[in-house]
Order: sequence, then C-alpha cells, then structure tokens
Amino acid sequence: MNSGKTTVQDITRMMSRDSLAASNVTGAALFRLIDAKHPTIFIDEADNSNLDAEGGEVFRAVMTSGFKRGASSNFIRSVQGKGDFVPKVYNVFGLVCIAGNGKFAPETVLSRGFVIPLLPRTAAEEAVAEEFDEEYHEGLLDEVRGRFDTFVAAMEPGTVRGREVECTVGGRNAQKWRFLLRIADLAGGEWPRRTREAAEYLCGVGKESKEYANEATLLLRDLRTVFVYLLATDEPQNPDAKLREGIPTRTLLSYLHQPDHPDFTRPLVNSKGELVELPPVDPCWASKSDELDDNRLTRILRESFAIHSSKKRNMYPDGKQLRGYAVADLVDLFGRFL
Repeated sequence: MNSGKTTVQDITRMMSRDSLAASNVTGAALFRLIDAKHPTIFIDEADNSNLDAEGGEVFRAVMTSGFKRGASSNFIRSVQGKGDFVPKVYNVFGLVCIAGNGKFAPETVLSRGFVIPLLPRTAAEEAVAEEFDEEYHEGLLDEVRGRFDTFVAAMEPGTVRGREVECTVGGRNAQKWRFLLRIADLAGGEWPRRTREAAEYLCGVGKESKEYANEATLLLRDLRTVFVYLLATDEPQNPDAKLREGIPTRTLLSYLHQPDHPDFTRPLVNSKGELVELPPVDPCWASKSDELDDNRLTRILRESFAIHSSKKRNMYPDGKQLRGYAVADLVDLFGRFL
C-alpha cells in the first residue's frame, strides 16, 4: 500500500497505445475486449478481483495464453448463430498491466509477465518527492511520446519481429524478453546493456542475482543444501547420512528446522577431496517449524514439482519403514528447477 502503483500505471498509461484503464474486469469481458480492440489494458486494485480464487479461471487463462503471439493465444467459444451455435475464435494476445497489493495473482500468471515490486517511500524520499499531476506533467509526457513516435517511424515494417537477437535468458523468460531486446538493440547506445542487465536481474541469472520468488522454489533451494550435505558426509555418529535408496522426510525437516546447524557453516569436503560450497539455509524454516511438517512438505513438492514421496524399509539404516524421497528424483528435480 502507498507504494505508487497507481502513479506508475497513470504515467505508463499516458505513454501507451490505445490505453484503457479499469479497476475491475471479468475474464469474459477481457478476452472479448482484447480481440475486438487490442488496447493496452491497465487493471488497478487487482487484489480485489480474486484472480487467484475460484471463478477467476477465465482471467487466468487469458493471462497465461495471451502473453505472446501465436496459435496458443487463441480462445475458442461457442456463440449464438443463425438457428444454432457456432464456434468463434478470439485472439487474446495483448498488453495488460496489473497492479495490486501482496500476491494478487498465481505464479502461472506472474511467470508470464515482468514482476516489479514497489515499496512505500522512506521519510527521506518523502521529503524530496514530487507528486505526479496528470495535467501539469502532460507537456513532459508529450515530449517522451514524441521521441517514441520518432523512433518507431524510422523503422521499416517487420524490423523488430524478424531481427536476430542475443538473448541471455532462456525458456519462457526468453519469450518475454526477446522482443524488448530487439528494440533495445535498435535503439543503440546504453540500451542494449541496460536491458540485458535488467533481464538477467529480474530472471535471476547468476548467483548474485538469483531470487526465489515463492515459497516452493525457496524450499527446493534449501532442500538442495541439505541434500548436498547429507550426500557429502558419511559419519558413523550420523546414521541419517548413510543414504541407501533415499532421504527420509523427517531427516530433511530436522535440518530445515535448524538452519544455523554447524554442519552448514563449516568447510565441507566430499569423497574426492573437493571443497563443496553450500548456500545457506533460509532461517524462515526455523520460525515455521510448527507449520512446515511432513504433510506440508509432501504437499508442496507434489503440487509444485510433481515429485512424490515413497515408503521404503531400507531407506534408514536400522531397517525402519519410513517415508522419504529417492535420491534420483531429488537430483532430477534440482537440475530442472534450480
């Protein structure tokens, strides 16, 4: 709250093509509006729209399929025709800017866009801040719009879409950034560098900028730290480290709940004599020891990463039948998501 979301939307809206602002919109109205007019849509107060709740399925579908051009951005609906219903194709590719408080949309929607977190101003920033006035700043925005128009008018049709580009991010991130990187390359100057730095930072490329946007990926990262430690150690006084077919769930939880465990901070050498670097386990799990039990851990891994625990008698040295995770499954999971 009070972080300037509406101001950011107002400024961007005034510089956007065929902009349309709304404080609330249904999914059914949204895909019909995009297909008919292809406006640049600005939705404020999205936390009041229940985008992540039951009933928001159509809205979420528009967001997850309309973020790029192509056949996947087509919606097919049955509409009333002459004497019978007929299929109609709606194209939902379009630009939508959504603002809200907290986590107002599911990860499937957020992963298709550019997520920009905003914070309230500090007292020092408040003292020097200039409030945005739409009428007063119209002249400045006109100047910026004019520069945009000049830049676009100088380009040949199809220049941006067909241009080869060096993209330093991959997967879905590349689908989002490739078009912007082409524009940055055409703009020249400092823009190619700045745009690639922004892409790498926001997409978490490299150790220094790696960010874990949700609890599931944070948990997976810390499970990897525990996993690497357990595989690299084989101490007689630590029976949990004598891994056979997998790691018991209770063992993973015991280490997550004590992130300041000395084993995570001392130098760790594997069986080949190589030094193993372990990222620290987030201390949040210690404060969530009552919340993060075996049931919740199992549910997060199952729902977010489609990995299931299993019950094996020889997963533990003393022959107890415990539920846990196969080593091969964990290795595959870390390789795909981290």
